[in-house]
Parts: sequence; C-alpha cells; structure tokens
Amino acid sequence: MRLFAGLAALCCLCAALALSARAAEPLAPANLLSLGKAPASLTNESAAREAAVQDALRRGVAQTALELADRGLLAAGLEALESQVLAKASSFVSAYAPQAQTKGAQGYSALVSLTVDRAALAKALAAAGLAKTQLKSPPVLALVSQELAPGAPPSYWWAAGEPQPALPPLVAQALKDLGLPVLDPAASAGRVPDEARQPVLSEEQAASLGRSLGAGLVLLGRVRPYPAAGAGAPPLVQVMAIEAAGGKVLASEESEAPQLPPGPEANERVAVLARQGLMRLLASAVGGLPAEVLAEQELILSLSGLRSLADLVRFEQTLRKLTPLVVEVRRDFLGGGKAGIRVKTRGSAERLGQEILAQNFGDFLVNVVRTAPQGLDLRLMPKTQ
Repeated sequence: MRLFAGLAALCCLCAALALSARAAEPLAPANLLSLGKAPASLTNESAAREAAVQDALRRGVAQTALELADRGLLAAGLEALESQVLAKASSFVSAYAPQAQTKGAQGYSALVSLTVDRAALAKALAAAGLAKTQLKSPPVLALVSQELAPGAPPSYWWAAGEPQPALPPLVAQALKDLGLPVLDPAASAGRVPDEARQPVLSEEQAASLGRSLGAGLVLLGRVRPYPAAGAGAPPLVQVMAIEAAGGKVLASEESEAPQLPPGPEANERVAVLARQGLMRLLASAVGGLPAEVLAEQELILSLSGLRSLADLVRFEQTLRKLTPLVVEVRRDFLGGGKAGIRVKTRGSAERLGQEILAQNFGDFLVNVVRTAPQGLDLRLMPKTQ
C-alpha cells in the first residue's frame, strides 16, 4: 500500500511533463533532488540514516522511471516495475550526495542529490515491457492472427477472401507506440501466394513471404485479446520475431495471463498485459537485427588524449573499415588534444563502442569513458611497454 501511494504521488509530479518533447530528446542523465525517509523504530541511528538515503535514491529512480514509462502499461505492469526495475534502483544511480539529514518524531529524513542514468533505466523498462520507446527498424510484416473467443477459429488478414485486411488492434497499437514502419495488410493481402493463405505458417514460409513483400522483420504467431476462464487457456501472446533475410528467430514471447472472470476490468487488464508482451518482444528483436537492415542514425564521438594528427587519422581510418555498421565518418573539430567526429551508423552507440574496443590502433588504445544514446566519450591512451 505504501508503494502504491508513493508511486501515485510521483505520477502527479510527472503529469506536467510533455511526452512528445521527451521522446525527441536524447536520454541524457537526470539530475534531481529526492527526499527519503526511514522509520524511527530502527535502533541503530547510523543504519537509519543510511536507510533514509537509500529510500531517497529509490524514490528518485521511481520518479525518473515514471517519466520514461508508458503510462498505459503501468497499472498492469506495477509488479514488473517493482520486481524488475525498482528492486535494483541503486544500479541506475551513477552519483549521489546527501545534502541534509534530520531526525523527527516520525523517523529519519534525508535530502539527497542524485544523477540517474536514464539510458540504462530506459533499457530496463523496455526489458520489462514498460517503456514507450521509438525503435529504429526495417519494415515489419505482422503475420499475427487473433482468437476472439474461446474455441473460435482464428482471424487473420492474409486469409483468402478477407474483406477488410487489418492487423489485430493490440498488435497495431504496440507497433504504433514503438514507431515501427509496418507493411499495410490492405496493400499486401493481394500479393500473398495461395500456399501461404493459412492461419499457421512455418518460420521458413513467413521469412520467404517477408522477403517477397519487402519486409526486414516478420512477426509470426497469435494473440488472444480476452480473459482466461479456466485452466488450459492459450497464452495472451504467442509470437516470434524472425529476420526476413536469413530466417533467423531473433526473439519470442509467450505471455500467460492470470485467471480472470469475464468483465470490463478483466478485458482492460488482458489488453495491457498482451500489449506489454508485444512491446517486450519487439524491443528484444530489433536489438538483434544485423546492421545491414537497420535505419541509419548519426552519433557524436568526443575524443580526448590525442597526441598528434596522425593518431586522429588512424582512428578515423579504422572507423571507416567498420562496415556495414559505419556508413560515414566526418570530422567536426580538432584542437587542444581533443576532437569531435560525427559518425553515421546503422547501430546503437553501445554497439559501436564494443566494436571500437575490439580494434587494433597500433601504439595507442581507445577507452570508452561514457556511452549515451546520442554518442560516445572516448579517451586515447598510449600503450605501455
């Protein structure tokens, strides 16, 4: 009950923030103040003070998480938020400093300044199926059927003679929330071969159909948008994500639902849980796609520790060899042992950093000091003999 009350209060603090503005901004670290409390019943004063500090850190992370999470998923995903994110709240805090502490009639209080790693927190929320994130992806072909009632035959848009081909609403909403490009069923239905007009397709058939329609990622499976009414009910979501080019299964999701009696509240909870499972699947699948099929983005590399122009030229030449991950390398500035480089890439900053660490730069090493969604901070260091 205390957790619910605390989260509700934090939701009120976040209500004034604009979601659209946040989605467009890079996920820079968040600096904030947080007030934590510990009960007076703790006999050890030192332990009580530390407990108040840890409570402040948890509250600060919770506040930041609520800003990044999909609010439509929080009600059904409160348990996932608690067990998969807030249970390890301190791991998302990169720095903190107590500003003031006091003891009152109700216990100990601590005012703490902290820095929250929003990029890492967003990843944890995505893994829990709670983040509303814009992903970069090639066109998606969704071969997902839906069962509208127990025992009813599946409904699927690629069926022969389907009058109004359309995705299941749950699937369409999840893809829209993640900003993924989706092949229009109405435009694709006429290009499906007769042998593929069946509710259950093999992975090979799905990948082949995806390639013929110009998709890079194929979703294959089914959803059940109604509450379970007894043991043995099928999963809410039973979908796999397949790379169209090679037919490789990148991720799969099988979301079970609690036993719920029919009714409006149960229908709403089932819809949220199913959408949460789909978003978890998609976040995992897009991260496993090869660089060749990913959309391009520009990253900024900030270098320090340069000894000479020759060091920088060698670094740039090595970057250009990292194809197909790196598409273009452009120098931004140079001076005072520092340089800025703009890199057009088909992967994340984290992936580029991993590739850089694996390269041989001759008589110097490159250390990744900081990784952020918008780029990397790198330091060049001479090799020791």
